[in-house]
Amino acid sequence: MMQDEVRLVSPSNTPLQNTSQVDAARYQAFVHNSPDLVGCCLPDGTLTFVNPALGTFLQVAPEAVIGHNLPLLLQQANKPTLAERFQAILAQLGPQCWIVETEWTDPIQLDPIQPDPMHGEAVTDEQSMALTDLHQPLQHSGLPPQSGLSPQTWHWRIQGIRDPLGTIAEIQWVGRLITVQNTQNVQNTQTSTDRLTQRMQRRPLGAPSPQTSNILPELPQGQITHFLQSITDGVVTLDRQWQLTYLNPAALGILGQPASLVVGQVLWTVCPAMDQTPVGACLRRAMETGIPQYGVEYAIDDRCYTVQVYPSELGLSVYFRNMTEMAKTVQARNQAEAGLRESEERFRQLAENIQQLFWMYSIEDKRLIYISPTCESVLGETSQACYRKQWHDWLDHVALPDRAAVLQASKQSRRGQITEVVCRILRPDGTERDLLTRAFPVRNAAGKVYRVAGIAEDITDRQKQESWLRLLESVIVNANDAVVITEAEPVQLPGPHIIYVNRAFTRMMGYEPEDVIGKTPRILQGPKTDLHTLEHIRSALHQWKSVLVEVINYRKDGSEIWVELSIFPVADQTGRYHYWVGIQRDITERKRAEADMKIALVKERELSELKSRFVSTTSHEFRTPLSTILSSADLLEYYAADGSPKKQLEHINRIQNAALNMNHLLNDILIIERAEAKKLKFDPIELELRSFCQALIEETQLNDRHQHPLRFMVTPDAATLPAYMDERLFSQILNNLLSNALKYSPANQPVSVNLGWTTSQIILRIQDEGIGIPLEDQGRLFEPFHRATNVGSVSGNGLGLAIVKQSVDIHRGQIQIHSQVNVGTTIQVTLPRFAPRSSP
Repeated sequence: MMQDEVRLVSPSNTPLQNTSQVDAARYQAFVHNSPDLVGCCLPDGTLTFVNPALGTFLQVAPEAVIGHNLPLLLQQANKPTLAERFQAILAQLGPQCWIVETEWTDPIQLDPIQPDPMHGEAVTDEQSMALTDLHQPLQHSGLPPQSGLSPQTWHWRIQGIRDPLGTIAEIQWVGRLITVQNTQNVQNTQTSTDRLTQRMQRRPLGAPSPQTSNILPELPQGQITHFLQSITDGVVTLDRQWQLTYLNPAALGILGQPASLVVGQVLWTVCPAMDQTPVGACLRRAMETGIPQYGVEYAIDDRCYTVQVYPSELGLSVYFRNMTEMAKTVQARNQAEAGLRESEERFRQLAENIQQLFWMYSIEDKRLIYISPTCESVLGETSQACYRKQWHDWLDHVALPDRAAVLQASKQSRRGQITEVVCRILRPDGTERDLLTRAFPVRNAAGKVYRVAGIAEDITDRQKQESWLRLLESVIVNANDAVVITEAEPVQLPGPHIIYVNRAFTRMMGYEPEDVIGKTPRILQGPKTDLHTLEHIRSALHQWKSVLVEVINYRKDGSEIWVELSIFPVADQTGRYHYWVGIQRDITERKRAEADMKIALVKERELSELKSRFVSTTSHEFRTPLSTILSSADLLEYYAADGSPKKQLEHINRIQNAALNMNHLLNDILIIERAEAKKLKFDPIELELRSFCQALIEETQLNDRHQHPLRFMVTPDAATLPAYMDERLFSQILNNLLSNALKYSPANQPVSVNLGWTTSQIILRIQDEGIGIPLEDQGRLFEPFHRATNVGSVSGNGLGLAIVKQSVDIHRGQIQIHSQVNVGTTIQVTLPRFAPRSSP
């Protein structure tokens, strides 16, 4: 294992690169570069991690010790006492004890004639642990070094990591070199510690002691006092009655009270809350059993202390060591390691379960050091085969046109650049696949690129799909039909929003994409858009069905456009609908052609009917006078032989009247033909309408032989009524209306003519009490040769009202008819009083 990496082993025994985040990387660099001895092992002592410093301490390479037993390695490193110590600590750790702190001096460097401070007959392990607690403050007390060898003293913190069930799953330990002192000093310090405790128990601090020179001739009283007063550990002594007999400044700082208030006081009075804590139980246990207690944690405010208690016949000596910073360091390390393990697990799960191929290449070793199992589906080769390949082997699989790009990307990634390249490879089975590969440089602590990590994705199918989509997009973009794509919902009003329109839509409707995207298709609707058609579309949308309709939409400029609109839903692979696609085709010309065709068909049908009626009417109307002429001619010939002038004159008159009727019929036909051909002349002149109408009415009444009473009125009354209009056309209007009123009214039924006027209009109203006009015939009254169905045997040619309508239109007037069968008919004609000189 490289010293600047953490490795884990995947199920396939393939090394896997650690992809922890920045905080994990920082902790990793800290641990690997730390002079402290840092390691982890299982509860049975099997090593799971060592940093380089610990490897040096064990005199072996760090990667060579993973999986080996720690106590056995310490024995092999000629550190048997430390091996025994760790063996004892491993056995001690459990639910009631999961943090142990101890100090150890390398016995190899001690004077061999002195008793071993850990294994000598006069000193037990517990005493050695207690004595060495004072090594650090005494070593920093300013004492001059003695002659002899210089031993190394290490402070060890061993902590068990518990799983959720409370069982210790792993053990972490940190060793820090804290002293380099003369061997004699170490032994003197160990010898004097217990004596120092006894002296503090027997007398108040600072009282003279005649035995001092005998007990510690090499450590003057002043130096001991200075040592206790200056150390950062809290030192407290208690007598057998729990009275506080001494507290150094650090202990007073922990309690937060001056010495004058606490010395001589009972501990439980000064600190009543301590009695219910593990520290209180530890003190009582030490007082009762006389056995030293250590490794107990005590927290006050935001500080953390470890407490060690040493009983004697005089009472207790209590040492409080501030472990706040170390606890924070350990906590940060634990959090970092937990994050590291979690990151490793996430990476493993990601690398082995993603569809993309993940790989890592070592620049230094010039070989592939990891490849995910996806290689079989992407590359068509097993991971074992991939590990055996060299760089040139991979390059041989790349299609020749793509090799230059792959080589360029490889050089750039080695230089620290992130690269991306698409290339075609030839798999062992002969198939070709397109790969999208992204490479990311990996740097070591020195910032040098020493590995390249990458992700490769088989995009062959995606390339085909994208090519197909580009083809479809080209079809849609360049189609002549307008394409509109909307969201699938909401179906109810105001409707789904438009998300796409093609170019044909812009050409057809005049809207740019930005004008309609985000809006609903209602922007295309207008007054003539059929509501029933829209409801039909909405009903189909609610049922997610396709629909085909023809509807009027409106362009941006407001003009109408007929479109054939096809709408269908688009679903994904799960069957869920996401879009509506509308394809609309401009059918305005087709609709116009259809309308023209309908009009032409109507006109053709009307012409056909007109011809039929013309033939029928003219044959009847001409046959009758012709029969009269023929019969009268025969009778004239008969009466000519008889010599009767009176009879001859009567038949001559009949012949003349029949000829006149035929002439009138031909004139009416010519008028209709000229009016439809727009050849009917319009010659307005100045008329005096009152006298003009009066003369026509009298002539008509004479022709009617006074069978119907005729009433003529001018409203408002005026002696003269000047106007300006076409005399011939106005005469046709009045004559035809009067003729019909008299013709279709029973004898003796009155007919009234009312001539109304204003400064600008003439209103001619003719009212009769005749047979009336059926409702079904009123819509066709102005068609040539059309006669109402209730005329019976009354003669007529069906041209009168048609001529009236043409004459009124030429005057730019209006005609209204109100009729009820067997009640009568009222016809009102409104004409300009002063008609323009030109006809419409």
